[in-house]
Amino acid sequence: MLVAIGKGIELDVDLARFNRDVMDHVVKIGLRNILMDSHATATAKCDPEGYVAKSRELAEKKLAALYAGVVRTQAAGGGIAKPTDPVVLPADAADPSRAGNWGAAHLVLR
Repeated sequence: MLVAIGKGIELDVDLARFNRDVMDHVVKIGLRNILMDSHATATAKCDPEGYVAKSRELAEKKLAALYAGVVRTQAAGGGIAKPTDPVVLPADAADPSRAGNWGAAHLVLR
């Protein structure tokens, strides 16, 4: 798996080399970051009374999307999340060089 870590650096990560404890940690931290990002816009400043409930709602919505196979990665210009089921995706969706033709870059989980 090629992982972009910033500054133009990409590391080729062999997931098979991680033991169970390391993989569990990586997944936990990754999910935590994804779910935290999903509710970052719900703040006390915007909604002093309801921001915690809104945060939970947004995080649960993101988790449901992940369970449904929808994964959106950051891409210039944003985009709309699409299901990762290759049957549903456009034919060129798995080709990163054509990602700009159909919206945000997505990870295709197989």
